[in-house]
Amino acid sequence: MLRKVLGPPAGHRTFIETVPSRGYRFVVPVKSSEQPSPPNLRSEVRPAIVRRAGWAGAALALVAMLMLLHSSSSRSFGTSENGSAQKDYLLGRYYWNQRTPPALQTSLRYFQAAVRESPSSALAYSGLADSHTALGIYVETGKRKQREFWIAQTTARHAIELDTGSAEAHASLGYALWLSGRGHAREAAAQFQESIRLNGEYAPARQWYSWMLYSQDKLNEAYRQMATAHDIDPVSPIINYALGYQLYYLRRYKEASAQWHQTMAMSPANVQSYLGAGLADAQLGDKRDALRELRSALRLNPADPDAMGSLAHLYASSKQPKDAQRLLERMGKMRPVPAMYMAVVRETMGQHEEAVKWLAVAKKQPDFEDLAMDPQMDGLLRSQRARG
Repeated sequence: MLRKVLGPPAGHRTFIETVPSRGYRFVVPVKSSEQPSPPNLRSEVRPAIVRRAGWAGAALALVAMLMLLHSSSSRSFGTSENGSAQKDYLLGRYYWNQRTPPALQTSLRYFQAAVRESPSSALAYSGLADSHTALGIYVETGKRKQREFWIAQTTARHAIELDTGSAEAHASLGYALWLSGRGHAREAAAQFQESIRLNGEYAPARQWYSWMLYSQDKLNEAYRQMATAHDIDPVSPIINYALGYQLYYLRRYKEASAQWHQTMAMSPANVQSYLGAGLADAQLGDKRDALRELRSALRLNPADPDAMGSLAHLYASSKQPKDAQRLLERMGKMRPVPAMYMAVVRETMGQHEEAVKWLAVAKKQPDFEDLAMDPQMDGLLRSQRARG
């Protein structure tokens, strides 16, 4: 199946060779490239190792991920007569797992093809629902965002109608419900729990349930779910850097740094990995590495407010006010303005009145509660509490 999915590479008969009595091996020669990674890609190894990993690491991660997906998709698509639908489903999951808007649009097309080819497949509809939910996350306007989540809910409910025993379909519905708003929290939790009951080895259910628990301030329980998801699917970039975030928010900086550096090797163009590594290393006092990593994150996505704000904060705390001021001016032109970062950088630079003004703006923004849990913000919030 993997040979069918990957197809024949240029100049070779196959990517994968059978070794009699032993198993299989990846046989296409690979070489490292020093070319810069493409921009705008989201997602205990240092950058030198990341460069060596390159295409070989990405190819092997793809192979491993497809092997994990193949067993579950076989249940839904059967054998040879649905081979095309299964192939489209697997490729849909591959692009969906990259979590970039262009890749998600590609995943949507593959899942739509899988639905056309196998209209009774709950798995195909589950993939389609997951793509709409993920696309909703990247939409800026509220109406479009809620429309994507509504489509995802409707599609996931249809998947459950097709197969009430589909763990994937229940997880898809839980994911769409949870992101639709707190009014859906109880039903979302029930769907995640049912998915885990049906198949405790389905990693995305635990990953999404973990973030839901996290949003309810159940941090230790959330971490246990995320760690289990990572044990199940250790090659998923999204789960790897999500685990890094939870370690970081738990103030376990050394483990968070190791986790994010590992994710760099698996997905060298992943903005979140470099951003996370920079955040953790800054908390560990390793400012030189942190500066390099945050600069790399900003190079990969020059418009990322988290990368820009975190780098500005590190410049400010490293007594580089000119560099911090330059980034403050850039953030001030963003819409919406990342007010929490404006506040924390101003506070670090000793501009307390400006910090107070920006904090008041930040408290009105929808992401305030999440950002307020970031260890970068601890000093600002302590200072404001002390001033009353």
